[in-house]
Amino acid sequence: MKAHKSFTLIELLVVIAIIAILSAMLLPALGKARDKGQSANCINNLKQLSLANHQYVGDYKYLCPRKIKGDLFDTGISTETWFYGYSVSMKYDLTQGLLHMYAQRGSLFTLCPTWRIQMNIIDPTQSPQAGGIGYSATQFSPSTPFAGDYSISNGWTSPESIKNPSQMVMFMDAAMGGVIMMGTGIVSPKSKGSPYQHFRHNGFANTSWIDGHVSPTKPVWLNPRNVGYFYDDTSDAQQGKHFDPRVPI
Repeated sequence: MKAHKSFTLIELLVVIAIIAILSAMLLPALGKARDKGQSANCINNLKQLSLANHQYVGDYKYLCPRKIKGDLFDTGISTETWFYGYSVSMKYDLTQGLLHMYAQRGSLFTLCPTWRIQMNIIDPTQSPQAGGIGYSATQFSPSTPFAGDYSISNGWTSPESIKNPSQMVMFMDAAMGGVIMMGTGIVSPKSKGSPYQHFRHNGFANTSWIDGHVSPTKPVWLNPRNVGYFYDDTSDAQQGKHFDPRVPI
């Protein structure tokens, strides 16, 4: 009988080294493929959000308000904001909200899948974080619309009144990237304090526009947490041009 030749230690180490090299080569590609899949899911969510908002217009004539005035803590569950309601434990319930009425109850279209992983959101009905998608506002605070507010999310803006619907932001990847990373349900122009546009998808931020199309938006400036803004203009009068319908583009 012939004796079977066994691997020597050196041969075994060579095989292990080859496997390690191949893994190192494949893992980045697999990571990019995963990121592209998450970005595609985010884009699909934004399309659903845009459709839901236009369905809201069909019922109420105006785009959905980002928040309805009132005490969010006066009931166990509230649907007084565009993307969430408070659960009984007073955390965000990302399966509730004004626009969720136009989709299957419990839908997660207001939660970016990449943001969910980054912020370790395990239970969307008991989340300490917003969903990573912001609704267009001319300024970040206050979150409740007020007299003289010209945001498209003020509750009294119709799509027909917007002169450049293909260039006016409706929803966008958003975050507050200061000392710690936090979620926000509002996205605003860079001229109104710190930027809230989050370029989390391989350096791009997915953006839905008033006319219904969705596109990845490239930044012109970023901070170390990938929060920044997607356009630059030295003129103060032009800095809100993609968020304020009054500003000509």
